[in-house]
Amino acid sequence: MRIRTLLVALSMPALAGCSAFMSTTNTVSAGLNAVTKSTESTTNASVTEPGSPSYARAEAYVASQLPMIRRDAAAGGGENTAALATLLGESDPQAFGRWMQTNYRDLFAGLERPADLVDRIVARRG
Repeated sequence: MRIRTLLVALSMPALAGCSAFMSTTNTVSAGLNAVTKSTESTTNASVTEPGSPSYARAEAYVASQLPMIRRDAAAGGGENTAALATLLGESDPQAFGRWMQTNYRDLFAGLERPADLVDRIVARRG
């Protein structure tokens, strides 16, 4: 009987901690969903519109992944060009990768800033 009481007493803080963790996790998740829904409902801007949140995300992605995007574009596709296609609202990531390969020189020649790549893609895909 003493062992059972001891086990119950020892498990109570663990269960309380689990409950607090789940509550915190659910609260954070709900907050992120609210922000996402708010962002989606308050912007009707096109992905290709400079200054839009989607455009900014595409620019940030290119800035962080430019060497891999360049490699994938030279090869005609890959996970990095597919991710960029998604960010830019392209319906066919494989076709987008092939298009980047075909237009590789125009897209990457003299590229001064990673954000310029997004500008060039939008200008040519318009």
